[in-house]
Order: sequence, then structure tokens, then C-alpha cells
Amino acid sequence: MVGVSLNKLCLRYFRCFKQFDLEGIDQPVAIIGQNGTGKTTILEAISLLSPGRGIRSAPSKSIHTVNTEGQWKVSAELTTGETERLWVDTYCDPGQTRRVSLCDKGIQQVKLNEVIKILWISPAMDRIWNDSPESRRKFLDRIAMSLFPDHPTQANRYLKALKERNLLLRDQIINNSWYNSLEERMAEYGSVLTQNRLQTLEYITDSLLQSQQEVVPALKLIHPEPRNQPIISASKEILMEAWQAMRTKEIQARRTLDGPHRMDLEVIYTKKGMPAKLCSTGEQKILLLAIVMAAARVLKHQLGMPPILLFDEFVAHLDQANRKLLVDEIKHMQLQVWMTSTETEVFRKLAQDFVIFEAPKFTLNLS
Repeated sequence: MVGVSLNKLCLRYFRCFKQFDLEGIDQPVAIIGQNGTGKTTILEAISLLSPGRGIRSAPSKSIHTVNTEGQWKVSAELTTGETERLWVDTYCDPGQTRRVSLCDKGIQQVKLNEVIKILWISPAMDRIWNDSPESRRKFLDRIAMSLFPDHPTQANRYLKALKERNLLLRDQIINNSWYNSLEERMAEYGSVLTQNRLQTLEYITDSLLQSQQEVVPALKLIHPEPRNQPIISASKEILMEAWQAMRTKEIQARRTLDGPHRMDLEVIYTKKGMPAKLCSTGEQKILLLAIVMAAARVLKHQLGMPPILLFDEFVAHLDQANRKLLVDEIKHMQLQVWMTSTETEVFRKLAQDFVIFEAPKFTLNLS
């Protein structure tokens, strides 16, 4: 039995599944099958039990089964602690936004973060260190959201004020009182965002150092290019001063050039003193895994809420030594992890620790 587990999953008109039911699970899960058999779809459904667009970042209106226009729905029974059971539903009607209920009572999507923590690694994240800063911010913010439930709310408020300021800049309006008012709001929310990010990196760094793992990346929050300077303060005053100093330049550029919406996550592979973006593909994957597992340790030990982990087509790319280290840590922390692979042999050796399902029939196989 793991600390937090998903024991029952029901999908209705969700992508390739008109109906899919899975129950009686409280162990790590491995799903094996060829491409196109719905492995990632199951992980996506689970990821939507947390705030946001899930592992595929897909709009809710695009998720329903092909050739249907009705409601899609994901239902799950969760066990937390020893005996508490919770029922979570998330669903979307045609033309509507996604809705959420907890034990048949409607709640805000962001409230899911107080019930369950979900972290993932997907194929889309393979090149995260070489991708745009936005992809690294999203990665960091998902972890920060797990640690600080108000993080998405503060982000939405900041982005709303940022949008209003960018409209003034776009139209090249010169009105200091309007800018001052918006910048004060942006700084209020932006300082919380920045502090959450800095605190998240501090927690992860401490966890990495205490774990005595061979791979220990150094993490920094930095300003966008060309400054590329480390961010060490989340002061509201510093943010406001920066925007006021940049105002003339930003009116000419017609957009806000600096702030929490432009920050980047810098990762250094300390063993080689090399930025993650210059590391080999294998090293980049290990760095990504090290950060996610460090975040899992923080959630378990500091919040007492071990996350559910989703690894989509990831474990097969690890060498045997790192695969064993990962499985040992999952067992040690009593985490429920859902993994997928097209390679049967990857999980055959893990049968004693995992519940194994074979797509497309998803027949329970414990041998």
C-alpha cells in the first residue's frame, strides 16, 4: 500500500475510450502496449485530477471521443492515509469549461491541489533544457503549485494585470498614474510568484543534497536574456522599480520585457560544471528525473502528501542502474507511479513490484 493511491479510474467518452474502468489498484502500475493503444490517454486522464491542462496541455474541448459531442468525464477513487477514501470527478460539457467535483460537491479546479499532488515526465519534456524559457517556467510552476496551493491563483492575477499593462504599451499610451496602478498590482502578485519559485528551488536543492545521489543539478532562477542574472529577491519594491525604469523602452517595444512572466530556470550538471542544455540526451533525462524525484521527497516529507508520479515512455530510456535506483526510491517512499512503455521486457523484471497491464486489452498480469 502506498501513501496516496488511485484505486479506481473510470473514463467516459475520453479520447479513444468510450468506456474504460480500472479498479483495485494500490501499487505502482506499468502499462505496456504498442503506439496508439491508449497508454498516454490513461496518464492524461490521471493528470487532469490536478489543476491545469494535464500532461498533454490540451484544451478541454478537444478531449472527447472522436465523432461524439457529448460530455467527457474522468472519475477516480483515491485513498489517502490508511482509510480515507475520496471520489473526484472532472468533466466537460460541449462548449463549456472543465468542471470538478469532490465527493459529489462542486469545487474550483485549483482546489484539487489540496487533495492530490501529481507530477509527471512526458516525451514532450525530453528537450526541456533546450526549449523555450516558457517550458521551463511551466515545469517549475507545476512543482511550485504542489508546494504552494495559491500559486496558480497568484499567477492568473499577475497575468491579468500584465495583459492590461501590455495593452497600454501596445497603444503607446503615456499615463504614469495608469502604469503605476497596474505595476503595483503586478508587483503584489509577481512577488508572491517569485518567492514561491525561489522557495521551491531551495527545497529541491536541499532534498538533492541530502539524498546523496550521484546526479545533483544546481538550480537558479534567472532574468531573461540578455541579462541572465540570478534572481535572489522577490521584493515587490524591486519589481516596481524595474518596470518604472524600463517603461520608456517598453513603450517603444510595445510589451513588458522583464518580470515573472519572462524568468527562466537555469540547471547546471554540477558533476561536469555544464549547463543542462549542453549535456547529452541521457544526462538531460537524468537531470529531469533527479529534480522530479527531489520534489516528490519534499512533498512527502515536508507536506506529508506524497505525489502520484506519471512517467510516459520514460523509464525505458534509463540504463539498468538508474532504472533500479528509481524503482528502489519509489518503493522506499511508498509512491504510486504509473509508467508506460512499448517495450515489454522493461517491466517484466519489475513484476513483483508493479501491477502490469497489457494494452489494448489491459489484462491484469502479475507474473
